[in-house]
Amino acid sequence: LVELGTKVKGVGLGIGYELLGSDDGKKAFSTPLATLHKFQGWADKFLVTPADGIEDLYLSLAGALGPVKLAAIYHDFQAEDSSTDYGSEINLVANWAYDSNWSFQLKFASFSSDSSAYTDTDKAWMTVNFKI
Repeated sequence: LVELGTKVKGVGLGIGYELLGSDDGKKAFSTPLATLHKFQGWADKFLVTPADGIEDLYLSLAGALGPVKLAAIYHDFQAEDSSTDYGSEINLVANWAYDSNWSFQLKFASFSSDSSAYTDTDKAWMTVNFKI
């Protein structure tokens, strides 16, 4: 995993690359106790690493619009061991802290498949948090 990032006038820009390798397409590196939802796209297409492994090249953009924090992440997924193009994904999130106790989050993921092994998938979440 390699990540680079910077801030320009309050806007965060980032680029990253993650590789989960493969043993000649027979068995892939896996992290069974990890939260891959956080790292390999929120559409959860790669909760189990494909046998050909996975290369994830991603770009991120983050900032704020008033009290709302916004972020967008673009992923491009490729097989590590073969030339298979798995697809791409766009993740969008908006977080709003109403006060010190209440916060709200809207989150969206859209995966576009480039492989017959996966299907196009859209997911959305709305989360309400209350701190005691």
